[in-house]
Amino acid sequence: MNVEELYADKFVSWVIDKFEKMDSSYLARQFVKNLSFRIFSNILTKGVSFLLIMWLTRELSPDDFGLYSFAISLAGFFVVFGNLGVTVALLKVVPEKLAQGDEGVASWVLGGLKLMTIGSLVSFLFLSLASPFLALYVFGKPFVQPVIVLAGGFLFLMVISGFFDSLFIAIKRNDLCFCSVIVKEVSRVLFIVLLVSAGLSFFGALYGYILSFFVFLLVALSLFLWKYAFLFKGKSLSVHKVFSYSKWFMALGVFTTILAMMDILMISIFMPIRYTGYYTVVVSIVSALMLLIPISRITLPFFSEVSGEHLESRFRKIFYPTVVITFVVAVVLAVTSKPLLAFFYPVEYAENAWIALSVLAFVVPVRNAFWLSVQRLIVLGKIRDQLWITGLAAFVNLVLNVLFIPLFGLPGAAFATVLSLVVGFGLVIQRGRWGWLGDSF
Repeated sequence: MNVEELYADKFVSWVIDKFEKMDSSYLARQFVKNLSFRIFSNILTKGVSFLLIMWLTRELSPDDFGLYSFAISLAGFFVVFGNLGVTVALLKVVPEKLAQGDEGVASWVLGGLKLMTIGSLVSFLFLSLASPFLALYVFGKPFVQPVIVLAGGFLFLMVISGFFDSLFIAIKRNDLCFCSVIVKEVSRVLFIVLLVSAGLSFFGALYGYILSFFVFLLVALSLFLWKYAFLFKGKSLSVHKVFSYSKWFMALGVFTTILAMMDILMISIFMPIRYTGYYTVVVSIVSALMLLIPISRITLPFFSEVSGEHLESRFRKIFYPTVVITFVVAVVLAVTSKPLLAFFYPVEYAENAWIALSVLAFVVPVRNAFWLSVQRLIVLGKIRDQLWITGLAAFVNLVLNVLFIPLFGLPGAAFATVLSLVVGFGLVIQRGRWGWLGDSF
């Protein structure tokens, strides 16, 4: 190597080193900023939910609180069929196109909104028309039919609100989302307390929640039209083209939803409705911790804008701290589950749910690790890998819930969820040739 080549090689090495440092600095600043606002938003949302659930468990009978929990859970389960995979698709497409200066981003946004509107309306109609069959033959509880219909309306608003929430994440403006959430949560408290206190029972709680989504949509849309009106201008992409891209994410969403929510729906089928309320308290505590450390919720846009070694580096920087932090949190929650429930909720909730909470606590680190690994597959375009791994984990979850809930009740449901996620992540580790986990595996 001559002198010129030597200096050229050193210069290239210097440029690469500087680029990596700049990337690391950029990642740190942007990641911390978005993570901070997402944490603040989730503290507010989960804090309000925690206080409202505490209040509702005292204002409503266990059966009425179970019906309230059932409606929200059912709507949450069917959201994936209204969503049609669009929100995850936008998390990948929008950052890519904005980074490339592609003006076609608006057509994707408008096309995605149109597809989600159609999907959510179809899902609402399905729940409304099928409510007699579902109530009588699936859940074996004829009295839940009107609740199923109301869940359909709740579902529609959840889907459209999820669109705007994901769009805030995609453009890395969690600060604006936080503003919308503040108004939504204040409205939720006021509406629910007012309507339940007026004697409308669990229906009042559901109506109040629905009204708060209307408020969120108005504020979110106003912010977008004020700050990012260009995202809603122009001709929308055809519904067919958006769905041809998002259908894989929908399939992934179906499997992920089964992993996340099959336990509570199976409890609604196999056990009295009040146990749905007991388990909802457990899930609300665990999901609060998941969302108070929302690392895997905001990472996809950060991964989508890089490739190659930079992508692998970003995964490792985020993955290992996530696992360590969330595992410590899970251990603390598992150890303190019984006194925690006894302190905040009526005694029957603690007596019936503390073992389930001790087990489900470990879903926090496992789900974070699993979802981060799936995000990597999304960015790399490994559709088949992500689908069969998530699909197999979902199948394991379904089978274990059917087997364990009749035998062990609520702890069986919690164990089924944790074990199925462990199976899914074990499959990721087995595919060690992906390399992002490093030499440790």
